Amino acid sequence: MDPSEEKMFILICDISGYTSFMVKNQMDYIHGVMLIKGLLDSLIEEIKLPMQISKIEGDAIFFYLLEDHMPEEFKKDRILLGEKILNFYKVFYSKIEALKNSTDCQCGACSNLDKLDLKIIVHFGKALMVKIGLFPEIQGVPVIIAHRLLKNTINKSLYLLATDEAYQRMGFPAGIKVESSMQDVKDVGSVEVHVCFPEIKKPEPSEKVKPSAWTLKKTHFNLFLGDLLFKLHIRKIPYFRNLTRPKDIK
Repeated sequence: MDPSEEKMFILICDISGYTSFMVKNQMDYIHGVMLIKGLLDSLIEEIKLPMQISKIEGDAIFFYLLEDHMPEEFKKDRILLGEKILNFYKVFYSKIEALKNSTDCQCGACSNLDKLDLKIIVHFGKALMVKIGLFPEIQGVPVIIAHRLLKNTINKSLYLLATDEAYQRMGFPAGIKVESSMQDVKDVGSVEVHVCFPEIKKPEPSEKVKPSAWTLKKTHFNLFLGDLLFKLHIRKIPYFRNLTRPKDIK
């Protein structure tokens, strides 16, 4: 695969509150890992062609959409891309609700699942597609900008941030309020961004549906089996950034 420069949307789905969630629940580390995996899996299932995953970065998914590969309907109606991205929030919070309603486990990880949020970064630019070993990589300044925008001055944990380059090539449904501002990106300078805060109805405690006896048995068995496989080193615990593993887990 020869290096090639392509125009593309660069997207990052990042789980907000992940580090705190995992560190505070180290006694329930394995349950925490399995819950995060479930949330990431639900997002991955939603990333369909022509969107392509570049890599999983611990608590985040880095993926892209080549401009030349955009569906014709996306080119004709820019709002469709915005709707597609906003749908990740519905999928994420629906999965949280499903996980909470599928078990009565009261461990720290399971009982604090609803403290997690989702933030999405969207940028557009020319990035270099290269192959390193057996793996394709996306490199370049646009990739750096997207990742560095994960650290910003927004004081909320649930939001969608699009740079001006991306925002001018996409749209949002009517009624979505967008706030514009400048963000300082290290080594790059000021970057104009447009931020919206999706209104997601999170389940209230009173709305929690009591799982059936079969669902409880199945969920408890899966958690028990996962726990056992990890402890027997049959299944490896994945590495998550910004987190030190407990000393008793190898």
